[in-house]
Amino acid sequence: SGVLKLNFGVRHFLASVNAKLMPVLFNEAGETLKALPAAAKTDDVEKAKASAAIWSEFNKDLKPAAKLQLERLESAMVLSRRWSGADFRNHLVLHPLLQQVVRGLVWGVFSSKNKLSSTFSINALGESVDVNGKAVQVGDTAMVGIVHPVMLTGPKNAVEPWQQRFAQAKQLQPFAQLVRKVYRQFDDADANHFGLEQSTVPSKALKGLKTLGWTTEIGDAGWIWSFNRRFSSGKASISVEPGVHINEYEYDGQKEQKMSVEIPAGLNEIEFSELIRELQTLRK
Repeated sequence: SGVLKLNFGVRHFLASVNAKLMPVLFNEAGETLKALPAAAKTDDVEKAKASAAIWSEFNKDLKPAAKLQLERLESAMVLSRRWSGADFRNHLVLHPLLQQVVRGLVWGVFSSKNKLSSTFSINALGESVDVNGKAVQVGDTAMVGIVHPVMLTGPKNAVEPWQQRFAQAKQLQPFAQLVRKVYRQFDDADANHFGLEQSTVPSKALKGLKTLGWTTEIGDAGWIWSFNRRFSSGKASISVEPGVHINEYEYDGQKEQKMSVEIPAGLNEIEFSELIRELQTLRK
């Protein structure tokens, strides 16, 4: 059920997680508590002590698990991971830890890996419903995935109705989905990769590219002038001047770089949007 009962004997408390996989604690009346109270005179001391130990261990174990699972699911959205309807229900909707995360996302049924047929969310009863709250049938063989918001943008603007529904329900999202900044190739009016071309970025910002999946081409004496990243449909690259040194990105006081971006024409809409979004963070 996704709820952990902490037994104090005469009374008990309920522990769970929210959509961001942060621990939450309730009393028997359903009121949120900031901390597990100390045992009272009317409580069973041994049960209260055991429950306090369980709560402490739960918090300790949750933190690394939460980080891993949230990263995993955000990656699933970006990489267009798909589940069968049966696996989605059994391994996500009914999962005691992940069910709250699932409720905080907009999901889709896909006719092919990158073709969205319909969208739905999971309500508190574990039911699939559309943006108007009407039931959506998700068959065992259906292709299900987390909808990337770039698929909801465009003339029909399907993002706003979902934003309104989640806001009305006060439903948290585990990571940026409905408020995620998206970039579409045909919106690049100045054809400069949304201002990235010949933009100035801090030298130190380039150091974080490795953790995002970029590789470097190291030249003479350890100097780096270009970074590359492979996608399913090609390789993107950025060039920087005057360049950075492998051992010191702000070599000899050089704090800024002029950046040039090369993006393959065949990137799908999600890869393009995520690439631009990622590179925009370098400018901050």
